[in-house]
Amino acid sequence: MRKAKRLVSVGLICAMLAGMSITSSAAVVPPDNESKCKYDQFMGINEYQKYDEGSHGYYVTDAQGNTTVKSCPVTAVLRREVWKCHCGNINYVYHSTILRHGQCGLGDVLQ
Repeated sequence: MRKAKRLVSVGLICAMLAGMSITSSAAVVPPDNESKCKYDQFMGINEYQKYDEGSHGYYVTDAQGNTTVKSCPVTAVLRREVWKCHCGNINYVYHSTILRHGQCGLGDVLQ
């Protein structure tokens, strides 16, 4: 009985090792349409995620010459370019992040 269990366990280990070696050496082949795609139609820039980056202070002077400090909220915006192929596939490239200032007048700052 012990020899049978040992033999079965050795057989299972061999099968496991053979399966892992076969799958690890398999080549990745792209689909036919992916290899022929030519992404030449620019569809625009996609802002796909936003998150709060906090705020910073800025000075404001009124007509009487009084200066006050106000708070400007800053939002980080993740962007990417969208390119389309003639077959309909879409590719996202050139990922970037900008910091969008809400009130201080600084505008969008590329990170």
